[in-house]
Amino acid sequence: MKIPPAKPYFPSEDMPKILEDIKGVLESGMLTLGKFTKEFEANYAKYCGTKYAIAVNSGTSALEIALRCLRIKPDDEVAHLELGFSYEKLGMYKEAIGAYKQARKIDPDFADYFCISHLLTLQRAEGGFEIDEVASAMLNVTVSQLRDIAESISIKLEADRFALLSTALIPAILRETFSDQIDIWREAVSESENWLKAEIERVKPTIKGIPLPEWIEEYIKELSLPI
Repeated sequence: MKIPPAKPYFPSEDMPKILEDIKGVLESGMLTLGKFTKEFEANYAKYCGTKYAIAVNSGTSALEIALRCLRIKPDDEVAHLELGFSYEKLGMYKEAIGAYKQARKIDPDFADYFCISHLLTLQRAEGGFEIDEVASAMLNVTVSQLRDIAESISIKLEADRFALLSTALIPAILRETFSDQIDIWREAVSESENWLKAEIERVKPTIKGIPLPEWIEEYIKELSLPI
């Protein structure tokens, strides 16, 4: 099924004014900043009932500016978690991990719950896990690097190598970092672990001749987990 993109609607009675304004911007030689931007900021501030409004180049820039303006108290674990979520949405994964680490220092149980919840949401409907940028940042690596490792997995039959690697890694992260909260996540990952066990039996995955589970154990030992 094809889902078409949104189709903006402009009332016909507004079109002459819109085209006139576009023409004015093009003729001014300033596509950004200048009098048109100042006029927009003033009108938007008035519309919102606020004293100031600042136009930026993207929604991402707007979020980053808002983050820089926040005055987060050092002992506010909720604020640091929200900061981590925001950094995550901005694609600033190392910064997100830093915020999560600070939240854990303040209240480990509270912050761990959210980190564990994120890892558990990476389970696939068809079985197993698929690591994202935040989970990979917990390993101090990128998704791209993990995909390269996945491509090096030797298998006897066709299988999703990245899912095999992800499903071996995430329970390992949970055991290494959140062992004290095993009662929270143990049952939740059991179905994915059973999927991995069945896939290992079916395709016999190895890396450099080492069975995948054994390779994962050594790989985790070599890493310095940031959380």
